[in-house]
Amino acid sequence: MAAKVSGRPAPAVIAALASRQRPAPGTVVLDIECGRGASTVSLARALPDCPLTAGTAAPPP
Repeated sequence: MAAKVSGRPAPAVIAALASRQRPAPGTVVLDIECGRGASTVSLARALPDCPLTAGTAAPPP
C-alpha cells in the first residue's frame, strides 16, 4: 500500500511542498530515505532545474 497524506499519494504532496519553496535553479535538493524512489521521481519532475541527490539506508525488499 502506498503512503498517503490527506488522501493524496505522499510523493505528490512532497513534490508540491518542494515546488512552493521555489528554489533557485541549481539549488541541490536532497531526498533522504527515498525508499523505492517514487518521491525522488516526483521531485525531479517538479523541480527540473535543480540537481537531485537521493539515498536510503533501507535494504531492498
